[in-house]
Amino acid sequence: MDTTKERDMYYANLVETQNELEMLSKIMNEKDEDVKQKGSLLQEREKELENLRGTLKLKGKGTGSGGGGKEESQEGDGGSQVGEKAPTALAPPAPPPPGPPPPPAPGPPPPPGGMPAPPGAMTIKRKIQTKYRLPMFNWVAMKPQQLKGTVFNELDDDRLLKVINFDEFEETFKLGGQELHLGLSSDSLDHFKEKKIEAVSLLEANRLRNVAIFVRKIERSPEVITQAINNFDLSTLTLEMTEILLKLIPKDEEIKAYKQYERDKKSVAALTEEDKLMFQLVKMERLHQKLQVMSFIGNFQESVHLMTPQLHAVIAASRSIKSSTKIRKMLEIILVFGNYMNSGKRGAAYGFKMQSLDNLIDTKSQDKKVTLMHYIASTVKERFPELLNFESELRFIEKAAQGKSVWTW
Repeated sequence: MDTTKERDMYYANLVETQNELEMLSKIMNEKDEDVKQKGSLLQEREKELENLRGTLKLKGKGTGSGGGGKEESQEGDGGSQVGEKAPTALAPPAPPPPGPPPPPAPGPPPPPGGMPAPPGAMTIKRKIQTKYRLPMFNWVAMKPQQLKGTVFNELDDDRLLKVINFDEFEETFKLGGQELHLGLSSDSLDHFKEKKIEAVSLLEANRLRNVAIFVRKIERSPEVITQAINNFDLSTLTLEMTEILLKLIPKDEEIKAYKQYERDKKSVAALTEEDKLMFQLVKMERLHQKLQVMSFIGNFQESVHLMTPQLHAVIAASRSIKSSTKIRKMLEIILVFGNYMNSGKRGAAYGFKMQSLDNLIDTKSQDKKVTLMHYIASTVKERFPELLNFESELRFIEKAAQGKSVWTW
């Protein structure tokens, strides 16, 4: 079963990585189109500027040639006054001005990698090639579009690759030569085989006893119970009875047995009172969802009363965590270790969900003596001693953690 879960996990990570690559490729294509449009617009502006320069040159030359003709005519008039023997000479026409120079040829478009990333743009993380096979850190990676507004949008774990000694880390956590077998064993396949139901009343003995206790306690017919469920009637089916009935919902094998009983056209009247109730429940659509809604309605006011003070504590604790600079640094260190271990197989992550921190202690070295949490703590103590008292910046954490059980509705 573990190999099946790991195979499904690899497949899910592969699909997620492909989606991220498609999204990043789409972003790069949009950036390239934007660069091309700006380049063509720049070329048009250069062409207009050259035409304007040529027009200005043409006007300047026309003004100079008109002034020269005036001087020649004045000299000619003076000559005629001195002596009329010299005839007045006509000046030859000025040659036409040269046309504007051709616009310069457009240069090649810049390569995609050569353009500087605009501010706020997401850069593609590079794949880290390790010397040895390392264990997987099973965190819940966040997608690039999920980082906006989170602390990970401001972190840069790549720069820590030159600060932390990952050679020693690889020697500590490297895996042996064992290979991963993805095939299902016969024992795991036997787990999915259906169990043959053996019961006179179509119910197993313990189930029959529990349903009988419920029937005697509620004192309602199966028809009245099903009608109360469909109408979300908590006056007929009380909150206590609703929560008990949630535990008695027919199981898959019981549903099959009752449907087969109906297909065989056997008499429903021959069933026990407990089986008649279960028979009616099997025929209801979305039974579990309806009972959950009734339980939610019945518990709503009490849940709000219990959750309100805890909600304020969680909000205060969240603000404390988000404003802590040392917590940001710790998350950055954990991110670089996780990317160093996973990027060769799953691709680099831009952030992770806080529930992934529970897995730090489950990732162990080759000799099973050192966990990833111990190694990170040792690294912080050696390389970042200023972070050792990071918990001093956290407030309201204990009070917020006390309300964990309240959030289950």
